[in-house]
Amino acid sequence: MAIPLAAVVLLDAGATEMGWLTAAAMLPSLLLSIPGGAWADRRTDRRRAMIVAGIGWFAAIASVPLAYACRSLTLAHLYVTEFVVGALTV
Repeated sequence: MAIPLAAVVLLDAGATEMGWLTAAAMLPSLLLSIPGGAWADRRTDRRRAMIVAGIGWFAAIASVPLAYACRSLTLAHLYVTEFVVGALTV
């Protein structure tokens, strides 16, 4: 919820940009859910995969306020962040 809010408030994103942001968030579910599930079922150490995904998820989310603090936050950064968060959530 914070990433779309940051896009609107900080970057003045319009309806088209918000649509692309939503698409970037949902695309990993469409592309990666079946292969990701098959990969996770074959893993013997699922706990480690979940921990690595959680750390990656945290790093992706933490990059948004860091980029804003460095004055380098762009919509492209938010698109990539949403895709990475979606992929790691799957």
